[in-house]
Amino acid sequence: MSTSLQNANENRQIIMPCDENSLNSIHQCHSKTRKSCIVRVFSKLCSCFIVRHKASSEEITLLPPHNIQGKKTLILDLDETLVHSSLQPIEKCDLKLTITIDTNLVDIYVLIRPGAEDFLINMGKLFEVVIFTASLKAYADPVIDFIDKHHVVKSRLFRNDCINSNGSYIKNLSLLGRDLKKVIIVDNSPMSYSMHPYNALAITSWFDDKNDIKLQEVHKILEILDQVDDVTEVLRRLGTENLELSPKNINLIMDNYLYERSELNSPKPGNAKQFEFSKAAADNN
Repeated sequence: MSTSLQNANENRQIIMPCDENSLNSIHQCHSKTRKSCIVRVFSKLCSCFIVRHKASSEEITLLPPHNIQGKKTLILDLDETLVHSSLQPIEKCDLKLTITIDTNLVDIYVLIRPGAEDFLINMGKLFEVVIFTASLKAYADPVIDFIDKHHVVKSRLFRNDCINSNGSYIKNLSLLGRDLKKVIIVDNSPMSYSMHPYNALAITSWFDDKNDIKLQEVHKILEILDQVDDVTEVLRRLGTENLELSPKNINLIMDNYLYERSELNSPKPGNAKQFEFSKAAADNN
């Protein structure tokens, strides 16, 4: 790491990982403005910017052993799900980060989705909460620290934990080391959960709507899914029957599922009559 980056780190600034090629690219941009070069380098930090970067997809267990008995695992996306970040100045932003790139300072303005902090607190009472973002750790960590003041988030996963598919980042839930029947992911990007669509609750992308209530709606759905034995079965049935994702429809699916199971486990009427007849015949003898 260069001396300038080390000094910046000592000043508690958020430092971008020292990618030699990325830093040198700033100096090599003769026909472009320095700002456009910085934006291109910054795109390596935040998932909201498209970037082509080869990622490893080694078969590993991403999470430590589950030590919260009885709790399902809730995977939460970060950008456009819990927060929105921008290079453009935002009046009255909730958080401003300063990223040091070589000798250049880049400001990142962060807005917090309405209800995000309360949402995390409430989810921590029900689930093992994990934030899984396609952004880099250097950017995401301070943002998570800011919104998770009560330390609800048990684990954090970043871009290097994703699978890169032609520039899109996929979150492979089978690598978590958790029973997928008890894993739920909330994400605004269908590509992120494309490998596990029946573990996913889709949420609309958020940018700056102060009246947004989507997290409150998701909260109600998650409270119900917390009571389900197999999350994938419920969400699969919703998709198969083309039902809207709502507490009412989830309860309907659950009621139908429980009814079907009770029918399978209960004695058939024909068998019951045969038993009664056989018993009566035995009594007559």
